[in-house]
Amino acid sequence: MKNLQKFLNKFIAPIAKWVSHNLFFSSLAEAFMRITPITLGGALVLLIGNFPIPAWMQFLQKVGWATHY
Repeated sequence: MKNLQKFLNKFIAPIAKWVSHNLFFSSLAEAFMRITPITLGGALVLLIGNFPIPAWMQFLQKVGWATHY
């Protein structure tokens, strides 16, 4: 475990420090953090609408929320 910690501190830490202080990469990370809730919300809506249980699909067709092909 100590060898891994030494390796990370010696090689990975300087790169991580540089990336965190770089304007482009910090802006990119901030953008991804801000868009994550929207992505998760969309995924949840798609999961609810396409849940592969026959009873759920019949319920969606009954209330008129099923996709029309």
